[in-house]
Amino acid sequence: MVDRKSLALHGMTSSDEPSHRYATHCVHVEPDGTAVATNLHAIIAVEPTGLKDDDYPNVGKPAEIPRGGVDIPADAVKEVLRSLPKQPMRPILGAALITEASKERIELTTTDLRRTRRLGFKPDERRFPGWRGMMVDPRKDEVRHVTLALEELENVVKTLKVVCAGYDGIPHVTLHVPTGQGCVALSGKAGEGRRFAGVLADVKIGSGSEVLNDWQERVMSGKPVERIKKRRKPEDAA
Repeated sequence: MVDRKSLALHGMTSSDEPSHRYATHCVHVEPDGTAVATNLHAIIAVEPTGLKDDDYPNVGKPAEIPRGGVDIPADAVKEVLRSLPKQPMRPILGAALITEASKERIELTTTDLRRTRRLGFKPDERRFPGWRGMMVDPRKDEVRHVTLALEELENVVKTLKVVCAGYDGIPHVTLHVPTGQGCVALSGKAGEGRRFAGVLADVKIGSGSEVLNDWQERVMSGKPVERIKKRRKPEDAA
């Protein structure tokens, strides 16, 4: 099962060339329900929904996700998001069920109990990047953790996009975390010979082990899903 939070990762995909060896224009779903997307510059994974497919209305046989996961093209993801009920009668109806269509095609099925929609697609032949090897374990003692409100980060990014308009190249920002100070400094080139500098003051900086839940620990340590599934209790299965 994949819901809006999982499918929202289509914003992290990229439109690569057909000859590209990686399927980076897809939202990747692991056998345990973890959703992942990357453009090879950044990567984000979202924890499984926790919803059980046997609680979903009988709209088809749930697909058996292969060991290597399944890649849902970004275009298909957008279509599914449009078909999900905006105000579902039950939380589970706010998710799509991955169902079997044939040996070579799978479907994403949504329903509001009145109308059922099916979107079939053929998984990309290119493989999804080895994302687990790209993850970093943030629990190392030497790592400093910076936490800030997404709204503040969004405001800064929007502003810097305007400041850097016309920059000859891809605009960048450098983040600096001064020791002993509860802030993050930033700097970069605004283009036309100009620079910018600033401070993110409304942040929380800590060191030591970050508090992660069980899923985060397993994902960020790079442990494969197969090992995870063997250790999981039956009632915890996705």
